[in-house]
Amino acid sequence: MLSQLPGMEINEIYPLQRLGFCTTRVEKQEDNIVINLHEIVVQSETVAEATQYQYDVLLLWWNRSKDPAQQDAQGTDWIDMGSKLHQFEFVFENTAGATHWLVCLHMVLGTAGKRLETMKAEGMNIAAVGSFDKKELALLKADQEVLKPGPVRGRGQGK
Repeated sequence: MLSQLPGMEINEIYPLQRLGFCTTRVEKQEDNIVINLHEIVVQSETVAEATQYQYDVLLLWWNRSKDPAQQDAQGTDWIDMGSKLHQFEFVFENTAGATHWLVCLHMVLGTAGKRLETMKAEGMNIAAVGSFDKKELALLKADQEVLKPGPVRGRGQGK
């Protein structure tokens, strides 16, 4: 079920991909979860008055216990539109025991270090989900193999 969530928009009327796109990589390093964002594109013309933008990263993590999920958020400083594409690293500490995780990416446009007060200047989606549990990872890999499309055979080709 978790594997179906990446890319899901939080608000389909104001999708994040209208503002830009990043790839997301998540890895566990000791007692921390490290999230790397790599910008692919930033749409500077989406909102004419925008001169800057920033990202917020929300991490939810949980384990198999009955404890509630935990969350933390980090963000970037304001970035000038038209600057080079960036890579960001966010280190979330004290996530020991995390079995499963979900990352939401929020982007907001602004000017002079202040957010624009319009919904069209914001977007948020589920950027990545996953597990550190080896059994879960093996099941996910097996499911991906089953869903992988096979070769397309035309008329008259043998089995």
